Amino acid sequence: MKLAKASLCLLLIAPIASVAEEPSTAPATPPPAAQSQQPQGHPSSSLNQLMGPQEVMEFLAAHGPNRLDFLNRMPDDGQGRRRLLRFWGQRLSTMARLKDTDTELYLRMVHQFELQDQALGLVRKSKLGDPPTKELRDIVTELVRTGISLREQRIAKLEKQLQNEKEKLEFDQKNQAKLVDQQLDSLRKEGKELAKRMGPDNETINASPESRH
Repeated sequence: MKLAKASLCLLLIAPIASVAEEPSTAPATPPPAAQSQQPQGHPSSSLNQLMGPQEVMEFLAAHGPNRLDFLNRMPDDGQGRRRLLRFWGQRLSTMARLKDTDTELYLRMVHQFELQDQALGLVRKSKLGDPPTKELRDIVTELVRTGISLREQRIAKLEKQLQNEKEKLEFDQKNQAKLVDQQLDSLRKEGKELAKRMGPDNETINASPESRH
């Protein structure tokens, strides 16, 4: 019984915790339904807002029915329920922020969440000591494979960003004199603007070093 409870806890919490660390499991190709439409049951709130309890419940209703069933079995005013809702709200908000910045990754993460919930349902139905069913093993296998796919995707993006930074650095190194002139011009314009705001008695701020002697 203790082993079963431990498995439930891991499936309920650990997968969501991975969301905050840039998820490590998601399908190599989003399912057809995910490609054709945005997932339902999630808020289109501001990126800086955290999901509230009601928004978490709506998301679970659409993408995590087994987690929702587990949550509904907890006392409404219980401290454990409040903690779990707050924990999920934080983690799911991190995932939701990707909806506008990286839709493909967001869809994959939602599918990952759904696969994990399916696995949770199968674990709950299994008897203590029973070996994993083929269905459960297939789901976990997909999660592992897609985790590798997502990691490859993140590495490719990082490599592209690094290459862009290298190109910018090379350009700056070859154009140092031009950059110096640009900085000087910017400083002089800022100096003139300050002088205008300070009044005519401070016009020497725009003068060249030679004219000040």
